[in-house]
Amino acid sequence: MKYKYILFDADETLLDFRDCEEKALSTLLRYAGGEGSDYEKSVYKRINAGWWKRFEQGLVTKPQLTVGRFADTCRELGFDRDPNELSDYYIERLSEGDRLIDGALEVCRTLYGKCRMYIITNGIERVQMGRWSRVAIKDYFENIFISETIGYQKPRREYFDYVIDFIGNPPKSEILVVGDSLTSDIRGGIGAGLDTCWVNPEGKPSGDITPTYTIRSITECPDIIL
Repeated sequence: MKYKYILFDADETLLDFRDCEEKALSTLLRYAGGEGSDYEKSVYKRINAGWWKRFEQGLVTKPQLTVGRFADTCRELGFDRDPNELSDYYIERLSEGDRLIDGALEVCRTLYGKCRMYIITNGIERVQMGRWSRVAIKDYFENIFISETIGYQKPRREYFDYVIDFIGNPPKSEILVVGDSLTSDIRGGIGAGLDTCWVNPEGKPSGDITPTYTIRSITECPDIIL
């Protein structure tokens, strides 16, 4: 077995964040005074993506992100609501989502006992810990590393250095990063000198980032590891 330590991203790698987001966002937009329409969702998602990109680049903090995205959404959609209140409400709804990506449970069962598995995530601590307490795969993992707790975010080298140190500084050749995000998971893993596996179900181009492996489904992961 080539890899003994697997660092799995959470959202859209093992956890179905899109399903969770859709449900929470529909509820939130109606709560804010909207209709929960596709257009309203698209406005929020565009704004949210911009905030997360700036967060990955270290240009904004997590508190600025969590509130700023709702301040911008309210401004664009004309909602007269307190963005701090909306942020708290949305985070609470998100923390209730526990749906897994198809095949994730089977992958964890296959790998369990054969390698050591960890979660690496930039997600909001309240959201991730709430969801993680509910998911069916939680007992297969030794720890969950949340950027908000560590003080650094993927793809920063400091984040990966912290994780590697925590798991005992094994040889880097024994560690594999598995994730769906080129900019945070794959770029971060490469920057830390680790092999990477990009979960790319839509067959998107990787541009100037070169993962060690690219798979279309998480179910292909054991073939690389075992």
